[in-house]
Amino acid sequence: MSQEMQTNMQQPRTIQLTLMRHAQTRGNFEHRYNGVIDEPLCEQGIEACQQREPDLGVEKVLVSPLLRARQTAQICFPNARQIVVEDLRETDFGIFEGKNFEDLKDDARYHRWVESNCEDPCSQGETNSQFTARVADAFAQLVSIAASSGESELVIVAHGGTVMAVMARYAQERRSFHDWHVPNCGGYRATIVLDEDGGFTIADPVPL
Repeated sequence: MSQEMQTNMQQPRTIQLTLMRHAQTRGNFEHRYNGVIDEPLCEQGIEACQQREPDLGVEKVLVSPLLRARQTAQICFPNARQIVVEDLRETDFGIFEGKNFEDLKDDARYHRWVESNCEDPCSQGETNSQFTARVADAFAQLVSIAASSGESELVIVAHGGTVMAVMARYAQERRSFHDWHVPNCGGYRATIVLDEDGGFTIADPVPL
């Protein structure tokens, strides 16, 4: 066996990852808990997307079903076919949906929820653990499909929570959920390193 073949066999297989948060919405500017509320990008959000150089080479983008993610993907990856993945949607904030701190500052349920690091049940919504598990499972399925299909690239446009959930669960660099926070139109380019046993990790993240 040649040295080149031995080297290739020793190198783990990788998939290049682009993981992006949608651009701004009115709810973002008003600091509202808009998780499953389906609002469009605001004018500033559209302009922020347009200021980025569009990536014309991407052929497929995996997107959250929510409009703000799909609009962002359309502007940033105009030639790409969009595939909607339901479980990439943002967390469901339940009774806190559409509200901000001013609306909730006198609500004891809100303070208990924040003090629990969002782990206490949010009435009619998800806990952080439930949300992270949902997103992480969906992401693992997407990686498995990409690996079995021989794909070399995975491009995802979703939400801030989605980005944090994926990175907190799978990044080689250990950080807490909130330490992976990114701004609107932000995210990471990274490398998915596939294991021989079918597992994977995310390595070398670079902010977008």
